[in-house]
Amino acid sequence: MDMSSDGNTIAVTTMAVYPQNMGSINVYRYINNTWTQIGNAITSQVPNERYAHNVAISGSGNVVVVSSNENGNTKNGRVEIHEYLQGNWVKKGEIIDKNGNSIYWAIALSRDGHSLALSSNGKVGPKPAGNTSNEQSKGSSGEVRVYDISGILSSDTFVLENFNIYPNPTTDILNIELKENLTLEKVLIYNTTGQLLKETSEKTINVSGFAKGIYNVQVSTNQGKATKKVIVK
Repeated sequence: MDMSSDGNTIAVTTMAVYPQNMGSINVYRYINNTWTQIGNAITSQVPNERYAHNVAISGSGNVVVVSSNENGNTKNGRVEIHEYLQGNWVKKGEIIDKNGNSIYWAIALSRDGHSLALSSNGKVGPKPAGNTSNEQSKGSSGEVRVYDISGILSSDTFVLENFNIYPNPTTDILNIELKENLTLEKVLIYNTTGQLLKETSEKTINVSGFAKGIYNVQVSTNQGKATKKVIVK
């Protein structure tokens, strides 16, 4: 089991017994004084897999990672990455150990959900294709890897729902408003071609020098990031 930073979202593992070995993850959020399951149960798609060996959840409660072992199949260690989008848990990616001798005994997510740390009980071999990792320690007893998974995640829905930009449209000044104890870390403003035009940590931003048009304003907070469109006229 793991818990979000504010204590209002928990991810609970249920491990099935032999011979199926197919466990699941259920996520609950404290809403109106009641613990309510959010989204679908996260379950294995691999037969006879020892699923839900371990679980970690991001600070916002919107990213969950789950480790497993394919057991009687390939015996590969595997970690899935799921994101809470539009009321459901959506699988966004996975990391597979192909040596056939490693279970990810411990997993951890950074508060913003962008960094994933995995430890194994044996040497896990080459870095999985398509992932960025930094080996932190290695030896005969196992190793730890840290992955940057920010590239596969969408804008954080919690942040998206709890920040406002006004006035919109605007001619000169933009104001950033954050709710639910979100703390502003950085604001990035891009044009529609993806060019970064401005970076600031201020909640009041002067855009009077911008040409008329549509801009993407990305806010990074203590609990994730999200982007909204703004019109300058």
